[in-house]
Amino acid sequence: MQFSIAMEDDLYEAFHRFKHGNPHDTQVIEKLLHLYKPPHITNVSQLKRLKIDDLPLASQLAQAGLTSQTIEELAQKTTYKIALSQQHGYFPYVNIHGDLLRNNYTITCRPGESREKALQYIQALLEDAKNVIICDRYLKNNWGTAQSILDVFPQKQLTIEYVHQLDQNILSGIKRQCSQWKIRRTRDNVYQRHHDRYLRIDSQMEIVITSGIDYLFDNNKECTLVFQTISKT
Repeated sequence: MQFSIAMEDDLYEAFHRFKHGNPHDTQVIEKLLHLYKPPHITNVSQLKRLKIDDLPLASQLAQAGLTSQTIEELAQKTTYKIALSQQHGYFPYVNIHGDLLRNNYTITCRPGESREKALQYIQALLEDAKNVIICDRYLKNNWGTAQSILDVFPQKQLTIEYVHQLDQNILSGIKRQCSQWKIRRTRDNVYQRHHDRYLRIDSQMEIVITSGIDYLFDNNKECTLVFQTISKT
């Protein structure tokens, strides 16, 4: 059997209590499930440490050779090579309370695949936006194709900020798209040294566009988008 992740003892115990309808810390479970991918791995030693009396499971684990491995050794036997933790953040541990490894929604459009769903999702996220920052250092060079991104922006009062300098004819074209839009160079330097392309919506949602905004409108290219919320801290 192929396993996805391991868990440290306290998280395994919390998950076991949750799964069997016993009292548990709801906040811990919510954070755990955000990163959890089934099935998880365990072994006989972990069951014994947690006093989990499940003879059929213990027998199955013993037959599979899962007896006394450490948590790190168990993690090495999984697909993702990680162990969820509340205490540690060094590899192979992933701290459920905050870690570089995250679980975000993504869309990958391969060559020949439609971009319709990706564009519909972006449009929905932009629908109530008041401020959008666009970061794409090659936006000016690829504007002939990339300008189609404006079609998913809402036709209402909206401030559109750009990170990298745009020509006046491009700025004028954006303004003609909707007279209610305010266009300006951003004062936010968060993306000055970034290579990827980004749409930052109201400082709450960030869309990472790994190839280029123009790739969203070229079905011959591959384009991956990562959707992630922006931490208030």
